[in-house]
Amino acid sequence: MIDLRTVRQRGPRLWAALAVLCMAPAGAGAQQPGGLGVRTSLSQNEAVPVDAGIEITFDRVLERPAERVAVFIDRTDVTGLFRRLPQAMRYERGVITLPRGRHELVVYLVETASDRWTEVLRQPFQTLGRLGFTSGKTDPSLTAAYVSRLTEEYEPEAAAPGAASENIDLQFRISSEHVRQDLRMSSQLALVGASKQEKALRFYQRGEDAPRVDLSSYLLQAANGPVQLSVGHVSAGDQRHLVNRFSSRGATLALQPSSRIGVSVAALGGSNEVGWDHLIALDDGGHRLVTGAVGVEALSTPGALRLELTGLTGSVRPQSGFNQGVVNDSEESRGVALRVTAQALSRRLRLDAGLASSTFDSPDDPTLSQGFEVVDVREETSRARYLEASLDALRDLKLSSTRSVRLTLGFRHERVDPLYRSLGAYAQADRLQNQYDVSGDVGGVTLQANYGESRNNLDDIASILTSRTERSQVNVGVPLARVLGSTTRWLPALQFRTDRTHQHADDLPTDGGFSASHAPDQVSLNQSAQADWRLGRVTLGYQWNRSQQDNRQVGRENADLTVTRNSANLRMSPHRKLNLSVELGLEASENLERDETDETTRWGASLQWQVFDRSQFSVRFSDTSTENLLLTRRRLNNQVDAQWSSVLPYLSRLQGQYFLRYTRSEMESSDATFGQDDRRTAWWVDLGLNFTFF
Repeated sequence: MIDLRTVRQRGPRLWAALAVLCMAPAGAGAQQPGGLGVRTSLSQNEAVPVDAGIEITFDRVLERPAERVAVFIDRTDVTGLFRRLPQAMRYERGVITLPRGRHELVVYLVETASDRWTEVLRQPFQTLGRLGFTSGKTDPSLTAAYVSRLTEEYEPEAAAPGAASENIDLQFRISSEHVRQDLRMSSQLALVGASKQEKALRFYQRGEDAPRVDLSSYLLQAANGPVQLSVGHVSAGDQRHLVNRFSSRGATLALQPSSRIGVSVAALGGSNEVGWDHLIALDDGGHRLVTGAVGVEALSTPGALRLELTGLTGSVRPQSGFNQGVVNDSEESRGVALRVTAQALSRRLRLDAGLASSTFDSPDDPTLSQGFEVVDVREETSRARYLEASLDALRDLKLSSTRSVRLTLGFRHERVDPLYRSLGAYAQADRLQNQYDVSGDVGGVTLQANYGESRNNLDDIASILTSRTERSQVNVGVPLARVLGSTTRWLPALQFRTDRTHQHADDLPTDGGFSASHAPDQVSLNQSAQADWRLGRVTLGYQWNRSQQDNRQVGRENADLTVTRNSANLRMSPHRKLNLSVELGLEASENLERDETDETTRWGASLQWQVFDRSQFSVRFSDTSTENLLLTRRRLNNQVDAQWSSVLPYLSRLQGQYFLRYTRSEMESSDATFGQDDRRTAWWVDLGLNFTFF
């Protein structure tokens, strides 16, 4: 039995000790085998506050001291919290509260002499928080990382990059989620900090005024039935050429008035922002994008035919980002797009098509013109379209009890008009491309193949060079064990790939001073083969690759290059705490125009050893050497990395880790033709600490 004074003193630690619960309509009760009927004030159908009171009534007076009643909530005995009455037990609200969620009240009749316990009531109930939430959780996280260069040496000293900057990086994240009936609310927030001013998040943008602890991102979301609102770092748009997953600070609102209609509206800042300023980034009307969309399921079957209409209007100012520069130029665009998706023939036939129209303008910007007279950019309205279709021509056609055939055909088409531009999506203007796809599986042999064509200068302007690209790809996979139906481990999985691309000029531009030697014409061919063996704890691999560049441009027919590579790797785990790997590669590069051949040898090894349960030692070594056949040029490069990492002992409340890393690199190059000989070595030792506070 729990003493009431102890409960009052230790209230927060005994959260499970108390009953919650409001004086709602009387809960169910029944005459139990123990001969005692029990009823409670709890409601079985409605949630109750966590700090409410509870009353348990009996159908008769207890025979004391021969019998008594014990009350449990979940697995905690809370009998001592109740005041005894002649034919009831009552807990007054406000002493202790339960956490939000589902609980269970259990009442036992105890016979004192025999210590026999008989369950006379078991009743589940739901509790609400002070704000009415039935469930809620908060998950914070704080980590700190420190890296310091303990010692270093460079030869020659002039090659030293300068003093390494020590810095402490902080990351704080917190997320929460609360539920009340149909209302669901969640939040996410991330802060980053740096001890050095130059490492601050917005140092590039604000210099010495940049705060060392800054807001990296945040997101607040609330959903209630068909309505969902998001504020913070959000993304919007599902139209490929108009607005496609545009991300920035802002707000989005989505409505689902029926199962077949969806509406969304979004307003976002014109560029991605961080920090405490402009939390919603909607206060600047000249640097903002607004988009809205309506989606309709035209047929009763979901996905059979869906139509989506999207609109966009926006403008951006020449503002630099927090981590990048900017070219001064103001831009505006507005447009509309229609997307259609459909499925038929039991989803064997799938279709995705879209059409977009965008009006783009670059208004006069004094910061760009600098007082000079410049030619105004003319407002231009252009269009873009795409079509993707696929058909499962064969779907699991049985060849035998264990073999089947699958074949899918596809077609892709895209056209983007010249001068097309939308602020909400990136699209390469002045481009037309078509692609045909085939993929399948025949008894375990996988096949993927495609052929595509593309061209530019869609307006056929005579003074502009028109170029075409033709590309074909084939990929075949043959897992021999599966294909042959064998269980032997010595049969490898084979892979073959070929990729051919032909880029060439269509016609020479007129009145541009072009000659035939200016027209590009090149064929690139890349072929590879691969074999992999998995032999228990040992994995073997072999790869062969050849890439050829065939230059057919007039006057440069001999500017060809062929590179052939052979490589092998071995990985093994002789023990569950030990992993080893070795790699070897040979490469020959032949330049036909210069009549030169360079040979490169690469090899490397690595070791990972789990010395103790929470300590690890790792070593990596790599060596690369290149020389030509005449031995007049040579380049050598090798590097060693060794690291010891472990948790910090004697930190019961903190999670601490540290690492000690040694790095050594050596580079040597020589060229007898130009009399060059250079050698550089460097080594350093770094110490790193990482703490997770919660």
